[in-house]
Amino acid sequence: MSTKTFIVDDENDEIFIANELSNILKEFQYGIKPNSIQILSTSKTKNATTHDTYGAVFKLTLLEDIELKIGVSKAGFTIIQATREENNEKSANDDLERILPIINQPFETMNALLFRASPRFGKSFHDALLSKLGNDL
Repeated sequence: MSTKTFIVDDENDEIFIANELSNILKEFQYGIKPNSIQILSTSKTKNATTHDTYGAVFKLTLLEDIELKIGVSKAGFTIIQATREENNEKSANDDLERILPIINQPFETMNALLFRASPRFGKSFHDALLSKLGNDL
């Protein structure tokens, strides 16, 4: 009986994580600002506030013009930071106020995080689902 040992160096590990994360996040393009996803880190990163360790950190912009910095850990997906893009709409401030209480709260899935953070994501999800169902009929 032979045993194979696989050694994965950190660089290959980071490339794998970045590729997997990119593939997962592509599923949500319909409900966020186009081309707003940016992977910031695929190496272990520690949250200075909660001391949680994330295996990857990325950012994206919601349809409400709120930029989220999100960490991925064993606990799930966590909003680390939320900032409003520069515009003077009162609704943007309201949207940011809605997100502030869920910063540093882990969500088991990216869907759950986006549904909670973005009402427009929920509407886009619903529209995309109806469109897909219409195409399948």
